[in-house]
Amino acid sequence: MHTKLSAFILCLMLFAVLLPGACANSMPVNTNIDSHLSSIVDSSIQGYSYSLVFRYGEGWSEKDSVISGRYNELDTSQETYTKDLVSLPSVTAHLELSQSEMTQIYEKMQSIGFFEYPSDFAIKLPPGSVTTIVTPSQLYYFEVIVNSTVKTLLWNDNILNPDAQATQLRDLIQLIKSIIESKAEYKALPPASGGYL
Repeated sequence: MHTKLSAFILCLMLFAVLLPGACANSMPVNTNIDSHLSSIVDSSIQGYSYSLVFRYGEGWSEKDSVISGRYNELDTSQETYTKDLVSLPSVTAHLELSQSEMTQIYEKMQSIGFFEYPSDFAIKLPPGSVTTIVTPSQLYYFEVIVNSTVKTLLWNDNILNPDAQATQLRDLIQLIKSIIESKAEYKALPPASGGYL
């Protein structure tokens, strides 16, 4: 009887030790970053945990992933800024954003739900509504890489009808452009010559 009881207790102990490990191994591990993505604050000591490519301007278009024309571009991974001079050749300069500025942009993205926007964003209007369209319009492209996960967003800002998501996206764009334009490297670039119709 004593032997059977000891064997039973031993089995219970083994079961208690092995079961959690087995359960842990059987549970799926989600290695994908969700739509909110992870905060960069914890990894900021080791440098930027994300990079940004931001293109904007009136002189380019995108169709079926084919880009034609010219645009302004900030590329934080290359630490460059390219300015479209319209009738003159584009110029590229070294331009580096500080970690504080990168964090400011990222936090703004999080606050407006940027990572939940569709990759091809457009203002949705109810059927039969009057649409106010501007031409030429600004075309914007974002490519944000966070821990090897890529989020892209393309937007042709040609509709002026009120829209909350569009307003928030314009606020983000204005923040990025204001940071760019505050830099001495940007101010040293020549002005654009001419314009787009």
